[in-house]
Amino acid sequence: MVNLRDILARTWRGFRGRPCRFGAPGRRALPGRLAVLALLALGVPGAGRATVVSWGSTVVAGPDQLAGLVQVAAGGYHTIGLRADGALVATGYDWFGQAAPPAAAHDATAIAAGYLHSLALVSGGAVVAWGADDDGQAQPPAPNGGFTAIAAGGYHNLALGAGGVVVAWGRDDFGQAQAPPANAGFIAIAAGGFHNLALRSDGSIAAWGRDDDGQCQVPEPNSGYVAIAAGWRHSLALRADGTVVAWGNNDYGQCVAPLPNAGFTTIACGFDHNLALDDDGALTAWGRNDAGQGQALSPNARYTAVCGGYGHTVGLRPDGGVDAWGLRDDAQCGLAVPNVEFLGVAAGQDHSLALRSDGFILAWGDNAQGQCDVPLPNQGYVRIAAGRAHSLAITAGGAAVAWGRNTEGQCNAPAFPLVAIAAGGTHSLGLAAAGFVLAWGGNAQGQALVPAPNTGFVAVAAGGTHSLGLKAGGTIVAWGNPADGRCAVPAPNQDFIAVAAGLAHSLGLKADGSIVAWGADDAGQCRVPAGEGPFTAVAAGDRFSIGITANGTVVAWGDIGPSGQLLPSPNAGLKAIAAGATHALAARSPMPSAAPGAPVPAAPGARLLPALPNPFNPRTTIRFELDAPGPVRLRVFDLRGRLVRTLADDVLGAGLHEVSWDGRDDGGRLLAAGAYRCRLEAGGHAATRGLLLLK
Repeated sequence: MVNLRDILARTWRGFRGRPCRFGAPGRRALPGRLAVLALLALGVPGAGRATVVSWGSTVVAGPDQLAGLVQVAAGGYHTIGLRADGALVATGYDWFGQAAPPAAAHDATAIAAGYLHSLALVSGGAVVAWGADDDGQAQPPAPNGGFTAIAAGGYHNLALGAGGVVVAWGRDDFGQAQAPPANAGFIAIAAGGFHNLALRSDGSIAAWGRDDDGQCQVPEPNSGYVAIAAGWRHSLALRADGTVVAWGNNDYGQCVAPLPNAGFTTIACGFDHNLALDDDGALTAWGRNDAGQGQALSPNARYTAVCGGYGHTVGLRPDGGVDAWGLRDDAQCGLAVPNVEFLGVAAGQDHSLALRSDGFILAWGDNAQGQCDVPLPNQGYVRIAAGRAHSLAITAGGAAVAWGRNTEGQCNAPAFPLVAIAAGGTHSLGLAAAGFVLAWGGNAQGQALVPAPNTGFVAVAAGGTHSLGLKAGGTIVAWGNPADGRCAVPAPNQDFIAVAAGLAHSLGLKADGSIVAWGADDAGQCRVPAGEGPFTAVAAGDRFSIGITANGTVVAWGDIGPSGQLLPSPNAGLKAIAAGATHALAARSPMPSAAPGAPVPAAPGARLLPALPNPFNPRTTIRFELDAPGPVRLRVFDLRGRLVRTLADDVLGAGLHEVSWDGRDDGGRLLAAGAYRCRLEAGGHAATRGLLLLK
């Protein structure tokens, strides 16, 4: 039988040469195939100034969201924060859903984070658990109530009940899920990788579970202890005199007490490093430090609490905000800047990009190939795209910039002005204003050989080893690897307005808001759900697909990976989407209602002006401005998101345009009185206004 945890421990970046089953945990294995490549950012329909939302294998939070906290907890590669009102916020690795707190956990009084799972103690003393559950660690035992404290270990948990009794559950190969001897009178608990500590009211410590590094051999005298913490293979305790004592594995010096060893009031363990606060809140850190997790971020920083994960450290500041440092490749330290003012997103195999309204690009995730090292000066960008392990951007002047993996020349961008870009597995595409496509990088499957005639293109998309181009007349041209039919555009090849390319499948969005999918369908990524839509944007992932409906919700199909989280929560107000190998991104912007007569905020390029008159009966004039010529769609939807009238679907010139609507649907039938929404889509941008039809 294949054990997923063993596969995770043996593969990817976290393998440290230790025994995978009982050694330090390893990084998870991503699909060994190429990833998906999301197209654009600013060019995604409806990308207004928004916050970034991520779901699937990674979730993200900015410093503005990791605020107002009263507790923090660090798991293997994720971080959880607890607010005073009991609400939770999380950032980081979510492969098993460990960073997606369920609704039942949002009344929490305490939190804890294990390697790949999480816990919350809610009102009434019940434990809520979520995330990896292959050892039953996400299944609290009955009766589930009356607990006063919780602790999460590698694959097991502890809870402290009435009378100081410890309850344990989950993986039990070393007896770590068994109750300790003389199970009563405990006042604190700590769970390590495969061992436990419990502190008695008399200041002595009970230790049980795995002991091959001596992590259960409490130093004598076993008395006078006031706090405990457990790492992966070592233990830490605080004595009443303010000194710390550490025992167990010492591969990284984590059991060598810092000097001066005095004045400490709070302790915590990461996997192989230790943290201690003095009575002034100053932090001392020691032990493993390969990612900077074993040192203080600043000598002047002050914290009320600290916690450590596999390779990161989190400090809770007195103002309720956090500092987080160390490993960042899963966003476990949160976003580097406030999560506001973003115009759009792009997703690569295991990295992400977001474009801010001031032209700054935020990059996070896997940076092994430098795909997150945005070239300086990081400003003035207007488009972004993310490939397997490389990134692309366009400046306001049309210059293409590329960074990251360049093994096949995918970062050798041409010195030619571009208006759109797409990044594939090892190739890149650029669209010139004149309508021809430039391609560079990997070409083993012909994915960089643009078919003739290379004219009339208005959009491009790059998949694993194939490419798509959208012509001004609404037809799609596909080239590159023909396997699985990914380049065989279904008939009738007409009326398309957008394209997306996944690892081995393709998507096309039609003018009527329907989606056509073709290519590999091993996970259902080409089985578009019936009865959804109309759609306004599409994105293709490794083995999944997503689309945005006219009312701002996401519809998803296929397989996003073990998290199974195909949809964001809440699923509303989304303006742009991107799909990676096992994660998805969206820009969410709860746009305020525009003041009467004011232009609707929208990305540069298209502006939808107030309709006159509004309210109206029987006719109104809808006005809009275009900065450049190009395809335009102007449509009217009812409040349920159903398309009722297409007012314009043509190529128009730059400038002011006016279209009249008589309150009828496409069949000529007079519509009922009520509210409708008019949506303008032009040049990859979108804006919406409300209309009120009177009788």
